[in-house]
Amino acid sequence: MPTAEEKFDRLLNDHKEYNEGAYDFIYDALDYTQKYIIRDKTKQANAKEFSDGFRLYAINQFGCLAKTVLNEWGIRTTDDIGNIVFNLVEYNLMGREENDKIENFRNLYDFDKVFNLKPKFSYNYERKKWKVSYIQKN
Repeated sequence: MPTAEEKFDRLLNDHKEYNEGAYDFIYDALDYTQKYIIRDKTKQANAKEFSDGFRLYAINQFGCLAKTVLNEWGIRTTDDIGNIVFNLVEYNLMGREENDKIENFRNLYDFDKVFNLKPKFSYNYERKKWKVSYIQKN
């Protein structure tokens, strides 16, 4: 039986449209989603919840550069998020529920809109520290 590392190497060899960073980010975004987005901790995130968590995690990690980084990894649409998830499922590197379908990831949001961001800076006088948050440009 192949190890997880062997399965992952085979997946990367068979699906060159996404690089290793894309797959690693999916796992991290899923952890973020389960921790911060899903209220019922006994259930798994659905496609919409996961895509929303993915977006928030990308903004949290990369700010205004989120779309640039994701595009570099081959992730340009929510369809790509679904493709990566189901590639991981296909190689037994991620589980799925019976009602999970790749179609559930189709066109959930427009990357050009949700990642069109501008920074908003605020100063915390108590901590004597600047904080940045990101808001969508109009």
